[in-house]
Amino acid sequence: MKIMLFGPQGAGKGTIGEMISEKYNIPLLSAGQMLRDAMKEGTEVGKIAEKYINEGNLVPPEVITDVIKERIIKDDCKDGFILDGFPRNLKQAELFGDKMDEIDYMIEFEAPMEVLMRRLTGRRTCRNCGAIYNIFPECAPHPKEEGKCDKCGGELYQREDDTEEAIKKRLNIYKEETEPILQKYNNRVVKIDAGDNPQAIFERVLKIIEK
Repeated sequence: MKIMLFGPQGAGKGTIGEMISEKYNIPLLSAGQMLRDAMKEGTEVGKIAEKYINEGNLVPPEVITDVIKERIIKDDCKDGFILDGFPRNLKQAELFGDKMDEIDYMIEFEAPMEVLMRRLTGRRTCRNCGAIYNIFPECAPHPKEEGKCDKCGGELYQREDDTEEAIKKRLNIYKEETEPILQKYNNRVVKIDAGDNPQAIFERVLKIIEK
């Protein structure tokens, strides 16, 4: 089972992706983490990506796509995978080529702007392990102890790109870059209401997968 998750930041792709991953025992793969892993492992494409980053340049879409292609042929992906944050734009989708046709489910998460802003401005990240929490009552998950990570005890902080101004900029970029993919594959994309709690959103996704 091969799944692509689309939606603006704050729509809950990562949270729901983890729930899908746990239920079906297939890996959740984010483009950013795959890129970091490839560099850490020292793969050929990872070395190429690292060279661009060390020189202060953006990693070209061709290199990012090669990182993803390299990752999804590993043993843990033999039964499928979940892609979160890839493809980010139409160029990446085109470079992914025939593999786009192999995707079983393309799911787009939709939520009102005020919900996205609430989720993102309230987001707090662990400095140590990267786990994510939220300070607002209606936005899960919450840390058991204020300011401290449940998993490792690390300090929780607000990232610089989780300010309202930075969030609006990212949401505009998503609209400009990613929506053309959704338009191209509109006959295959299933839209999900992601405006409420994670369990309700997860159940909607399960209905799509299991019907």
